[in-house]
Amino acid sequence: MKGLVRALLAAIGVLGILVVVAVVYITTFFDPNDLKPRLIEAVRNQSGLELRLDGPLSWSFYPRIGVSVKDAEAWLPEQSQDDAPFVGFDSAEVSVAFTPLLTGDVSVDGLILDGMRLNLARDAQGRGNWQVLLDRLAGNDDAGQSGKRRRHHRRRIPHRRSSRPSPRNEAPA
Repeated sequence: MKGLVRALLAAIGVLGILVVVAVVYITTFFDPNDLKPRLIEAVRNQSGLELRLDGPLSWSFYPRIGVSVKDAEAWLPEQSQDDAPFVGFDSAEVSVAFTPLLTGDVSVDGLILDGMRLNLARDAQGRGNWQVLLDRLAGNDDAGQSGKRRRHHRRRIPHRRSSRPSPRNEAPA
């Protein structure tokens, strides 16, 4: 019994040391800012949004593995970058589930957006500027759902602001 406890404690100790070595290795040899072009391209391919990441990317390891970014903005596909961005935020953190990483799969476990600014508008026909984004995302869902079950996890959006026009007061003709 004593030998079993020692072996178990040794295994736990070795696992703890491996985790510390992995964190040191990742933070030393992998710069998260190298991911910026890939993130911008992934957002463009999935949603059509033109993303601009002004702030640095940084790793987060506790309480979950993830990446955080400061100061980002995104424009709709047909929107000029001279216009106010469709969405912007002061900081964001995306965390991933650990177990799927072991098999090479990336599964988003949580998303935190702080200081989000969302600019919603309707055109003369009453169509919202967000509709093109929803249509594109719905098309991606249909194309990517080949039998896969999609899981939704934690999302938190503190300190958010949105601007949208009030409902139109139209007089009958």
